[in-house]
Amino acid sequence: MGKLDHIPELTGPDTYFAWKREVTYALGIEDQWCHVMDTVDPDDVLGCASFKPIPADPCLPTAAESKAIREWLINDLKAKSIITHCHSTTVQQLISTHHSVTARGAWLILSSHFGQVDMGSQHVVRQSLYVLQMKDATDASNYVGQHCVLCEHLLHMGAVYTDAEAVFQLLRGLPKTGTWPQFKALITLTLPMHTSTSVSSFGSASVLTGSLCAPSSSTSPLPSASAFDACVARISAEAACLIDENILAGGAPGSEYANAATTPPSSTGAVNSITGLCKHRHNPDGVFCTTVGCNKGDHDHAHCYAKGGGMAGQAPWMKGKEKEMKTETAAAAVIPPPAPAATAPPATTITAFAGTLNAMDSFLTDLSCASIVEEPDVDTAVLSCIVAAGFNTILDSGTTTTLIQDRSYFWSYSTADAVTVRTANHSRDCVALLTIGGNRHRVRLLNCLHAPSAMLNLLSVGWMLSKGWDCVFRASPPRCELVYRGTELGAIPMANNLCYVNLEFLPVPQSCPSVTLTLPPSPPDLSAFTHITPTLDLWHT
Repeated sequence: MGKLDHIPELTGPDTYFAWKREVTYALGIEDQWCHVMDTVDPDDVLGCASFKPIPADPCLPTAAESKAIREWLINDLKAKSIITHCHSTTVQQLISTHHSVTARGAWLILSSHFGQVDMGSQHVVRQSLYVLQMKDATDASNYVGQHCVLCEHLLHMGAVYTDAEAVFQLLRGLPKTGTWPQFKALITLTLPMHTSTSVSSFGSASVLTGSLCAPSSSTSPLPSASAFDACVARISAEAACLIDENILAGGAPGSEYANAATTPPSSTGAVNSITGLCKHRHNPDGVFCTTVGCNKGDHDHAHCYAKGGGMAGQAPWMKGKEKEMKTETAAAAVIPPPAPAATAPPATTITAFAGTLNAMDSFLTDLSCASIVEEPDVDTAVLSCIVAAGFNTILDSGTTTTLIQDRSYFWSYSTADAVTVRTANHSRDCVALLTIGGNRHRVRLLNCLHAPSAMLNLLSVGWMLSKGWDCVFRASPPRCELVYRGTELGAIPMANNLCYVNLEFLPVPQSCPSVTLTLPPSPPDLSAFTHITPTLDLWHT
């Protein structure tokens, strides 16, 4: 390790003061600080300014004068090499390598760029102080150290930063869990106080001394000059005690964790001075996510799991869900080939599937699926209740295609279109009368499928919504209110946890079995029915 490797890299205003401190020490050790200073102080031997010798006759310098000038230039280059030893690529471009730019000139250039005392720079440092937050006891040294460094930055800028402000910011960032709130209250009560009456235009070089600016007319009690030192010492001691207790307890979470799991402190603790966000592996720059609809601060665009983000769909909880969805989609997309009809036993499971191929171009499928299980022991009370109701149609949100039991209900019927469902035949139009609220409405049903094995019609809620119907389910009493394009039609009562619709299908007139009908434009087409046995259980896939 070289003797100058301890100097931190100068990248900007945030590292300038730490770099300046180490370079000042290095120049003093090498006896080159005199090439930076521009004042002559008899009491400061190392800091007494050294200037380039000037010959008596600039046109004809003597040998001794030339030797003195040469030695001074060599020493000045040594000082300049220390100053420019550890710079980022951007900072290196500010200083010329020509010997006409002396070490003093390079020092002044860097000071003018990064040692600003304007209000903007002071605001950035104050904002960095405000966002500091101590995570737990293991983060105490990092938290206190950042406070001391930022306070020193303000003092070097000549800003007015009192000891009372430093103590307030230090206590404000303590954890809000565990024993820290009680510790904060105790240290506030026991903090030594005094009345400040002095006036100072510029504070000392370190916030730890507490000699800072205060108005001359102020008589309000302020923390004493050693208050910041006392707070730092007490916080460090309390954190050390909590860490020791945790170690003695076998590493189990202590009271300061508020029964939460132990989390390691941040490796860098860096904070974006503009956004105030901490920098970590999911947000290296400390910026807000720019993904549309996200804008969160715990990650950036490259680490965003939302749609359009850099890691869209790669979240651990989304991978399993995506695999499950693909499996279900593949299972639903498989259509068994036609098979010869076979006699099934009375107590079997019958699966009804209905679909159309019109939506394949848009990768959508119109599905109506039901699993029907026949029970040998029928509850006669339930059966009589349903039969007494006189309704053969119920509302269902799991069907999307009309399934009708009786072929005579079809006003037009064609066998030209192939149907891939074994339990349903072909599709055409039907007409029915909907009785609700004492009024009767004629309803036209389009593209209905003939399902002779069905026993109850399932009216698709989804298809009704797409055609302008509103189905509002209410409680007390249980019912479903039907609204068509803003017009309230009435309520459908619920019985046996099902909504039965009084829908009467009109058979095709005998005089015109296959004519094209001109129906009134009252409520538009409804679709989707499927029949089930009144005593059956229904699952939708």
